[in-house]
Amino acid sequence: MSEDAGPAREDAGDTSLAAMLARFFADAETLLVQELMLMRAEIAESAGELARGAAMIIGGLAVTFVGGLAVAASVVILLSKLMPAWAASVVVGALICAVGLALVIRGRRLTSRVSLVPAQTLQSLRETGEWVRKEFS
Repeated sequence: MSEDAGPAREDAGDTSLAAMLARFFADAETLLVQELMLMRAEIAESAGELARGAAMIIGGLAVTFVGGLAVAASVVILLSKLMPAWAASVVVGALICAVGLALVIRGRRLTSRVSLVPAQTLQSLRETGEWVRKEFS
């Protein structure tokens, strides 16, 4: 009977090791899936901010162009009564360009704060890698 106890004990050790490895790989798979979900969420958030900034830049350019055309003509006509028409055109054009430039700068600031690198996910992946190395050490 002592011979039966030896192989049984060895099988139990193999089963325990197999169970531990199975649990480890299941946990690693779950963690990887969670990391990928976090990365996807971060990228979606960054892309949304980038789209809003780009929309503001495009909107700023459109407002500058359309509004500038409509207002420029009437203001040039009004100012041409006080100064030469060419000078009135320069003043109005410079003012419209300044407003448009301010909108473009604001939109650029919004987009410059956006990072497409999922920082939280990368940090979490580093921590996971360290954990895996500790488990196998």
